Amino acid sequence: MGIEIKQKEGEVTRVEVREELTIYTVAAYWERLQPELSRGAALQLELTKVTEIDSAGVQLLLALERFSQQRGGRIELIAPSTPVQEMLQLFHLAAAFGATAAGGGHG
Repeated sequence: MGIEIKQKEGEVTRVEVREELTIYTVAAYWERLQPELSRGAALQLELTKVTEIDSAGVQLLLALERFSQQRGGRIELIAPSTPVQEMLQLFHLAAAFGATAAGGGHG
């Protein structure tokens, strides 16, 4: 699977996504990330290496954000790649995911 939990520090879990966020991968990502959010922790998603994202990937990000907020947590997108930035801008969601989603991406 193209995600790796890199670090857990207190209430913050940092996860690196290393492949596409598409209809072909989001179900597995949801299954892997949902338990991390169940405890109300903050989840930092490193998206630098995401090469492709479709509407299913955007839906995953929104679902993770909603699930997290319902449990008192939060989602932070770290250095989203150009494809992620473009998709967030297309759907007018860059601001919804905070300042880290607006810039600093590579790819």
